[in-house]
Amino acid sequence: MLESFRDASKNKVQHIGLSGILDIIQLLEKVEGNEFTMDDICRSLTKSRCYIRRGIYVLEGIGLVKRMKNKFVKTAPFKQFLNKWIDGDLPFLHKIFLNFEPYRKFINLLCENGSLPSSITQETPEDLINELKQLIGNINDYSNLRNLVIGLGEGYLSEGKIYCGTSKPAIEDFVTAVEAEFKERRAIGKQVAISKIVDSIGKKLYITPIKFERYINESLRKGFLTNLESHAAAGIGKKGIHLILQKSGEAERFRKIAIDASIRVTGTPTKALVLREGKP
Repeated sequence: MLESFRDASKNKVQHIGLSGILDIIQLLEKVEGNEFTMDDICRSLTKSRCYIRRGIYVLEGIGLVKRMKNKFVKTAPFKQFLNKWIDGDLPFLHKIFLNFEPYRKFINLLCENGSLPSSITQETPEDLINELKQLIGNINDYSNLRNLVIGLGEGYLSEGKIYCGTSKPAIEDFVTAVEAEFKERRAIGKQVAISKIVDSIGKKLYITPIKFERYINESLRKGFLTNLESHAAAGIGKKGIHLILQKSGEAERFRKIAIDASIRVTGTPTKALVLREGKP
């Protein structure tokens, strides 16, 4: 008989973080065939049985595995998940994780409000805590869900909050927003810290720092913002650090992005941007 997937002491499901989920996925990739048992995982992963049980619960919720009698079976989307992880296709991985109800509800609440506290503290309003308990079950899962949203490139941290970054604006709207940002700051021809641009445009367009990076480089490739100059960063940066999931073949599972020095413009970590009048 399969073990319960609920924590009887609190009667709430307790999830594990993104890295733990990925550990189990990579281990299952090595299991021959599609069927496996809990014991198969426990023999290969130096984690508690309770921890592994929670991880399998998440995979079942995502739709990557399903229970069949006294075994588990990897589903068709499991291979698809692996392929998209190899490609570094975060939007697709996010779409798969939306099948997991606590993640979907957390994302929905985040985007309905625009932002949520970066962590639950004594200052967090009681009505928000009660709402979160109803939506995600165990309030102790808040940080895991927050980090999952950030790791998949759909949310970002700023000023003690996590902001919604799920939007997909048209490239033209992004370009317009960048140009308007310099005009609002009366900074045409002047150097502006990239952290200020990323943060401001992120809040206006609901995009994350990693999406900002993609948009600005796509804009340049398509011939937009040709009057934009970037100034290389000297260090790794310290402001607004985010851990973003990388392609599965990378040496490090997560890329550390500091918005004051790690945003890559044409491949170069950038500390500041300058928008010149007209075109060079």
